[in-house]
Amino acid sequence: MFPHILAELDKAALDLAKGRKVDETFLEVFKAAGFVDVEKGEVKIKKSLFKFLELPAN
Repeated sequence: MFPHILAELDKAALDLAKGRKVDETFLEVFKAAGFVDVEKGEVKIKKSLFKFLELPAN
């Protein structure tokens, strides 16, 4: 439906998995999807993000 949006979400998820900062909007989307938790400004990645990206969790 909106392939460009999905491509941007994939890119942001990969950046997040690599430890890079992502736009706050993407971070909110990932929080709502249950892929990350944010505690005291620290982003904690859940294994579900790796499943979304089809990558092995470390």
